[in-house]
Amino acid sequence: MADLRRLEIGAVAIAASVLVALALAPSRPVSWGWVAAFALIVAVAENSSVLLPTATSVSPSFMAVMACIAILDGEGSELLLSAGIVGAASGLYLEHLRARRFGMVADNCSQFLLASVAAAAVFELVPYRDGVAGLAVALVATAAFGAVNVGLVLPNVALRHGEPLPVVWRDMRAALPNYFAFGLLGLFVGLVCVRVGPVAVPLLVIPMAIGRWTFSSFLRTREAHEATIRPFIR
Repeated sequence: MADLRRLEIGAVAIAASVLVALALAPSRPVSWGWVAAFALIVAVAENSSVLLPTATSVSPSFMAVMACIAILDGEGSELLLSAGIVGAASGLYLEHLRARRFGMVADNCSQFLLASVAAAAVFELVPYRDGVAGLAVALVATAAFGAVNVGLVLPNVALRHGEPLPVVWRDMRAALPNYFAFGLLGLFVGLVCVRVGPVAVPLLVIPMAIGRWTFSSFLRTREAHEATIRPFIR
């Protein structure tokens, strides 16, 4: 458990340093209304996540993070700090809070904060927004979030549950397409919000609910299939 503790402390320390640095040097005004609204959406989405067999989870909260990034980018508001705060809300898992697992909550908040800042940094650094170039930026931002998130979660789960990395990766790999699906949908809703205003925010609820139901159905189907063939495997 010593390795796990060092990993968690390292993630929290890096996230705290990034947060302080961004807070001390915001390049543009922070739209606190949008940040608060999307932090709430993200927290609710994370608490309806789907648990994988190795105790990793899949939630549509990333969609809300990307929608928030698109809105703030379109309005010219501060991006990195805002995305980090919204992403950190993904770590506010009620079950952990009720169990007083505050270290785990801090670690999860840190992981999502760093992943969200990585996604926002792509938009901050690359100016292209239209056409094929804009789509490429969206895909790179999504990949940046996924790379940081998986890179931090994979060893954490393996150490916490005593599972080999390949076993944890096998479960997480099935969820990777959701990063791109949720990311692009979130960006689309965010762009709609920029054009028509906050009235478009409820549009997030529909794809988030559909995404959760679809992945839950996939897991149930996979478990039923494995249960069917297990007696024939020796």
